[in-house]
Amino acid sequence: MRVGSLHRGEAPDTFRDEIIEVASVPGTQKSDAFYYGGVRSVRELVLRSGHRVSGTANHRLLVAGEAGMEWRRLDEIAVGDYVATKYGDDMWAPMPPRLDDFVPSASYGSQRSVRVPAR
Repeated sequence: MRVGSLHRGEAPDTFRDEIIEVASVPGTQKSDAFYYGGVRSVRELVLRSGHRVSGTANHRLLVAGEAGMEWRRLDEIAVGDYVATKYGDDMWAPMPPRLDDFVPSASYGSQRSVRVPAR
C-alpha cells in the first residue's frame, strides 16, 4: 500500500488515528495510527523472485541473519541477504516465488523422485 493513498493532507512528522489490518509475523495485526513523515527519497529492492520492495531508508524488513530472523532497515540490506516475504492471503505479492534455480539433494534409500514446479 502506498503512503500517498493514505495521506490526507497531514503536515510532515504527524500522526493520525488509523486502523488498518496489516500482515505480521504472528498473523494479521491492526495498526492504530498513520504516520506521515513528509516527502523523502525511497530505496527499492528487487528480490531474487522478481518482487520489488520500496520504502524510505529507515523502513524495516525481516531478514534471515546469522543469528536468525532480524529486522533491518532498507539501507542496511545488502546483496545476498534473504528478505522474508509473505505469500498467500492476498496481502502481499500476487505473483508466486520463482524456483528456477532450485536444485534438490541427491536421492538416497527408497526416496521417490519428485518434480519441482518452476513457480
